[in-house]
Amino acid sequence: MSKVKELAIGLVVAFWAVLSPIHTIMYVVGALVLTDFVAGVSKALRLKQPITSRRMRATIGKTIAYQVAILVGFAMDHLAATEGLVCTRAIAVLVGLTECKSLDESLKDVTGFSIWEALVSKLKPPPK
Repeated sequence: MSKVKELAIGLVVAFWAVLSPIHTIMYVVGALVLTDFVAGVSKALRLKQPITSRRMRATIGKTIAYQVAILVGFAMDHLAATEGLVCTRAIAVLVGLTECKSLDESLKDVTGFSIWEALVSKLKPPPK
């Protein structure tokens, strides 16, 4: 094996090891985006809407943006020496809520029922 190839493999392994504390967060965010993508395609098929490459590209951009945001949060946690990955987890929660809301919107478009709206109506105080 050439020295360049060995160096490249070593760098990838080192980078992967440095990111080991956030692997699960990155996988969960990726799974949420994939689920939203599948829900969007299902919605388009059920509503007989065209499936366009533009919408598919948006998913790729969104995935990259989310993963970069998580990496930035991880860097902020590392630089600030915070315990518990506070910034990383806060970003992951915001991303997760965004994707859950997107899934809910797809569900509402297909079925007419919104879990989000049902929860909000249950949490509202009764009228006086």
